[in-house]
Amino acid sequence: MPRALISENEILASPSQVWRVLTDFPFYPEWNPFIREAEGELRVGSRLRLSFTTPSGIAMKASATLVQVEQDYELRWVGSLLAPILMDVEHFFIMEPLSPHRTRFVHGETFGGMLVPVFIRMLQGEVMGAYRAMNLALKQRAEDLAVREGLVRS
Repeated sequence: MPRALISENEILASPSQVWRVLTDFPFYPEWNPFIREAEGELRVGSRLRLSFTTPSGIAMKASATLVQVEQDYELRWVGSLLAPILMDVEHFFIMEPLSPHRTRFVHGETFGGMLVPVFIRMLQGEVMGAYRAMNLALKQRAEDLAVREGLVRS
């Protein structure tokens, strides 16, 4: 049975500004405390190389395939741990416009496979903490961008 972890926050920036920060992979080391590196072409079917670090310092490397790239709205990739039967994951980011300069950012992942029951507690604690940290960092960076572009006031 698949399990999902989802977090969300509101960002005082347009979906376009949030998208620009989220998809500017070379700058992840500057601001992203969770996904420390992301490399790959931003198109459906492209392979991504990813490096993650959780709040407690657990580091992981992974590769994933982009399955959804909808500019200013959704980015989604799939991957697995060892083999899909053991643990498969679908990671997603959704930018829902609330107003021209306000976005609900939804960040989550669904997990399936035989290892999910073994790792679900760690996933709930470590991964949710990492999502929250990333969401706050993304919020700060996108809001700073919106201020610099004069679209919102600080």
